[in-house]
Amino acid sequence: MINSRRLPSLDGLRAVSILLVMTSHLYWSKSLPALGFLWRFQLGDLGVRVFFVISGFLITHLLLNEFEQQGRISLKDFYIRRVLRIFPAYYAFLAFVAVGSALGYLSVGGADLVRAALYVSNYFDRSAPLAHTWSLSVEEQFYMIWPGVLVLAGIRRGILIACLFAVASAALRAAASFPLSPDTNVFWVRFETAADAIAIGCVFAAFRQRLGNLAVYRAACSPVATTACVVAVFALASSHRWPWFWNAFGITLMNLLIVLTIDGCIRARGSWHFKLLNSWPLVKLGVLSYSIYLWQQLFLTSVWKVDFPLSVGLAVLAGAISYYVVELPILRLKESLWPGNSAPRGQSG
Repeated sequence: MINSRRLPSLDGLRAVSILLVMTSHLYWSKSLPALGFLWRFQLGDLGVRVFFVISGFLITHLLLNEFEQQGRISLKDFYIRRVLRIFPAYYAFLAFVAVGSALGYLSVGGADLVRAALYVSNYFDRSAPLAHTWSLSVEEQFYMIWPGVLVLAGIRRGILIACLFAVASAALRAAASFPLSPDTNVFWVRFETAADAIAIGCVFAAFRQRLGNLAVYRAACSPVATTACVVAVFALASSHRWPWFWNAFGITLMNLLIVLTIDGCIRARGSWHFKLLNSWPLVKLGVLSYSIYLWQQLFLTSVWKVDFPLSVGLAVLAGAISYYVVELPILRLKESLWPGNSAPRGQSG
């Protein structure tokens, strides 16, 4: 198991993830014409997948550490920690959207708000201000399912279930890409066809230490290999132009390469990857990434027509206010209650 409470590079990777999502939204909103070349890449999807892999890895790491230290996993403690970490900022955002809708500044239906509040919006069409809640729903569904799987099935069977789920998810996604499928857009929003990235992160947490004992794996995590993985990930992010390959193979290969990239960035101390990802600006942005992800939808998409760079400034400002006013006091409370087992600060986007 990994003994450190906070792993290096992960906040920086969260920063990269939120930057990918924000850049994608700037492109789609056409507020920055210089980004026109980005039609070749699914940067938003890539950013969310990095968040997903990190989430699966860190949540499983915490649960396995708890089992190793205490001989059990407390579901009650897990869900209290998750509620304190996720709900305050999320429901503050939803409250703002509800008020904005009631005043006529936003167009959001009551059903949309209810679905978002229940974390099931990934199974329904979503109005623009809540379009990004699909990924938060996938994450919450993971939180509801995964700890119980480990408790009921046991650690070894639980990890096997995660492996089987990842394979089944890729197969379902491939099936959804066939022309005769009634829903060709299923692959990127529903839990059963999107959460394989999280499952791969879970499996990675279980096997990372043993993999690190293999010379061939350490070579795959070297700085040179990590750079090659980054290039390959971006190449795969452009394969969405060939939908069947993208759905059946591209996304799965990208998930696996993201795992190697993440571990390479953790292990390669002294490399340029490590120095960049652990620099103060990226670490700070990574800490704010969940809050920024919640609020950027209003400023960087077509919800409110805000020109660049004001749109980015407002998104970061709203996220910072959310973090310091809503999240940080609750995080301090949570860390005072569980000083040795604090959940990671990053969140999917």
